Formats: sequence, C-alpha cells, structure tokens
Amino acid sequence: MEKMMKIGRNILFVIILLYTTHAYAVPELKFGIAGEKADGTALLDLSVRNGSGTYAGFNAKILLPKGITVSGISKGELLSSGSFVADFRPFSDASHDGAVLIAYSGTDTFGGNGVLMKLSLRIADSLAPGTADALFATVNEGTVNSRYALADVSSTSLTLTPAPGYIAVGHEDADADGIPDTWERIITDQNPSMDINTFAPQTDFDNDGSCNIAEFFNNTDPTDPDSHRESLTGDMSGDRDITLADTITALQIICGIRVPVNPDAASGKTKQIKLQDAVFTLQAIADSE
Repeated sequence: MEKMMKIGRNILFVIILLYTTHAYAVPELKFGIAGEKADGTALLDLSVRNGSGTYAGFNAKILLPKGITVSGISKGELLSSGSFVADFRPFSDASHDGAVLIAYSGTDTFGGNGVLMKLSLRIADSLAPGTADALFATVNEGTVNSRYALADVSSTSLTLTPAPGYIAVGHEDADADGIPDTWERIITDQNPSMDINTFAPQTDFDNDGSCNIAEFFNNTDPTDPDSHRESLTGDMSGDRDITLADTITALQIICGIRVPVNPDAASGKTKQIKLQDAVFTLQAIADSE
C-alpha cells in the first residue's frame, strides 16, 4: 500500500510539473531561414513558438541589412482562418532596411504554434553572398511597445522571447544540387564533418521528416526539428501556391531540363516529378478560378 501511495505521489508530481511548465511557457516570436532564389527574391517566415495562450494580434519592427527590403506580406496559417487585417510599412535608415509589421482583429483570436506572417523579400544584386541576419528592433519608440508585442484578448502585451532568423544571400550552386551554397553552409557550419560539396539534399539533417531540399523550398529551418511544413502536392516552388509557373517547372523536368524544384511537390512516393504532376497543377489552377 505504501509503495502504491509513493507511486501515486510521483505521478501527481510529474503532472503538476508538466502543467506548470506548460502554463508558464514564454511564447517566442521567431524568424525562420530564407534562401535567395535565382530571381533575387526570398520568403521569410515569422512564427510563434511555445504558444500556450489565446492571442488577438501582434506587431513587430524588423531590421534587415541594407539592400534587403520587404516587398510584400501574406498571412500565415495562424491568421488565415479569421478576419485578421495584416499590414506592413517598409522603412530605411542609415544602418538598416526593414519594416513595421502588424496584424489584428476586432473579433477573432489565434492560438498555438505556427506561421504568423510570410515576408516577401527583395535582395539587391550588389549584396555579396553570405548569411544575413533578420533581427527585431531592440529599442521602443516613445511609450509604445514598438519592438515586438504579442497581445492577448484584453490588448495586454505579453512577455515573449524574440528569436532572430537568417537570410542566405546568393544563389551560386557549385555542386548543382538545387540548393544555394550559402544556404548549405547554414547546415555545414554546425557539422564540421560535412562540406557543401558532400552535402546531400535528400537527407534530413534535423530528422524532422522533411529532407534538406524540401526545407529550402518550404523556407523552414534545416537545423530545427520543430521547423517543418507539410508540402502542397504540385507546389514546385514551395511558395504554398499553385500557379502556371509550377506547371511549366513540372514540364521542364519531364523534358529533362534541370531546374530547382521542391521534391515534396511530387504526388508519388518516389519523389519524382511526372506528367501526372503537371496535369495535377493545371487541375488545381482550374479549380481555384
């Protein structure tokens, strides 16, 4: 009997520990990793991690290196189901380019973890290849929490942790494996036994079920097992939208032309793009009109 009571107390302790850890988890506002595409653009995710509450909106001032500008935004999955208004205001000062981001709703809320907003970036041709930082502002302007804020339903700013992200500038691909060298170095820098010439795009560095080249196309972090996304069948570019450009990419691959492609866009288990995938993209486009 005493042994059973001891086991019961231990179970109760674990339950209380798990509950309090969950209840007092500090949400994290986190940038992802973006890779420059051949046309000088990139997509950067802004996500919530450790989210355990209900939120009514957020704002953030982001700082980017000179030469990287925000050209547009779109709502992520956390904001897409409600009547949230999302907006941005780009700015440029002596040391940074950047943007002020905001999303709010007078009626709806969001909760959990996921992508809040996707930032479309334009990268100047003059920038040298390398890894650029995506940062949050560190100084508030006036009495407003303008650096970053996550608000609850009573419009109270919650305590949160900001996490920077990275932009792999440059689309040189020395080993012609479909992933830019600068993006590959994000992984190889964490694993000295690897280099960009032996880096395998079909392997899964962080063991999250999404291979490295799929993480590149999906704009997720190849070093973070909690950063991955189910790909959309037919989405050859990984931009979460199926357009005629995806059909053209599929047809190029079928004809033997080597072009970068998100392997998870294939409908078959072999991850090979076939004629059925080109047909699928056309049907998806037709269904959306």
